[in-house]
Amino acid sequence: MNNIYFSNTEIILLVSLTVLILLPLRLINPQFKLSFVNPLLIYSLIISYYCLISPIYRIFTNQTTTRTVDFREFLIYGWFGTLLSLTFLYIGYFFCKQRDYQKRRISYIKTDQIWKIGFLINVFGILMFLIYSGFDLGFFNPFDNSKAVLLEFLNYDGPLESYLLGGQDLLIPGNLLMLTSFIKDRKRKLLTLSTLLITLGLFLNQGFRFRLFIFTFSIFFFIFISNKFKKSFNKLFIFIGFIGFILFNSFFELIRTYNGFNFSNLSNFRSSELISALLAPAETDVFFTTSGLISSTPEKIPFVYQYPLIKAILHPLPSAWVEKGSDHINDALIMFFGGNHNLAKGAVVLNIGEYYLMFGWLGIIIGSFILGFILKKLWIWVLIHYDEPLSIPLYLIHFSFIFIIISRGYIPQQLNIYAFSILPVTLTYIFYSRKFKKKIIRKIT
Repeated sequence: MNNIYFSNTEIILLVSLTVLILLPLRLINPQFKLSFVNPLLIYSLIISYYCLISPIYRIFTNQTTTRTVDFREFLIYGWFGTLLSLTFLYIGYFFCKQRDYQKRRISYIKTDQIWKIGFLINVFGILMFLIYSGFDLGFFNPFDNSKAVLLEFLNYDGPLESYLLGGQDLLIPGNLLMLTSFIKDRKRKLLTLSTLLITLGLFLNQGFRFRLFIFTFSIFFFIFISNKFKKSFNKLFIFIGFIGFILFNSFFELIRTYNGFNFSNLSNFRSSELISALLAPAETDVFFTTSGLISSTPEKIPFVYQYPLIKAILHPLPSAWVEKGSDHINDALIMFFGGNHNLAKGAVVLNIGEYYLMFGWLGIIIGSFILGFILKKLWIWVLIHYDEPLSIPLYLIHFSFIFIIISRGYIPQQLNIYAFSILPVTLTYIFYSRKFKKKIIRKIT
């Protein structure tokens, strides 16, 4: 039977965690809309959902058992790890100081060029995926569950297969560039929306939420920053957006099959289950598995030390060319579930889970500190360059990527997603930028 009571230690951890999660709200400056997308805000928001709100709800509703294991006794490890992580994330963030705000490079790309580059990236990405799938157009229709390779002789299954599959991730930066350009100048409406429809069809059909999250969050906040809403409407706009995303996430959880939609699942859904669908979907199991992994390491699961970093270097290479080793997260979860591969299949952990698996509590401290330092560097960069045409889209796609960093604690996968989903925008900015005479601009905190 699930224990709905909290120990004194758990209460202290939860209160402390709540305080830390709320601290970044002080960074919001109503006079400066960009402050609403400070990286610490999205980080603390995601952490609050995965590590605080959902676990507490699942405790009170007796939903702490998943994959045949009751995780209630392990949650204290996850809460302590989260508290430690947030503490050193903030330390790393505020440790990074900036004496002055100097613009050393400037991007001179025009809005029209941004659209063209995005279109070319989309064409290239679609062609890569079509070759991977044997030109089966059914993959772009989430309402059709039947798949048949139309041109099987063009279906590539060689050592570079994973690269071709990555073509679908190129549609994230491609569409972002096209849409942000369209929002600015309102040109090429038909082609822009047609490409968007094709992309959404593929993403919805594949069923992986991270692509939808990175893309939709980037566009949502670009619209927020680009439009001159009344100051009183800013917080309401963001609130409505988050509620809308959570509702869609729950609905998508019910109908997705990783091969189109299955609307028959809705027949068993009751309106009384809505809150549970919002706060206790399968996605929130990630905090449970993270807590279990931390509780069992190193007594039951050995540390992997620097292995994830080595794995990340080898991960881009084709498996046919080099032995890349096993998936350390999957191996650890198999050991946690007593050697049961089926229970471990599909399970993931938060970033703090991988940090802990590397070097224990010290791993969480070091990993979180470095991440906080990087987030501050990212924030400083956008403060310096926010008036350039490509700077806001580039910043926002990194901003949205924080969701991947937190929810998918697997560094090799994170780097792979970054390479296809975000790097093209970064390279576009670098290619169309030049050195700029040092100029101190106004400092914004």
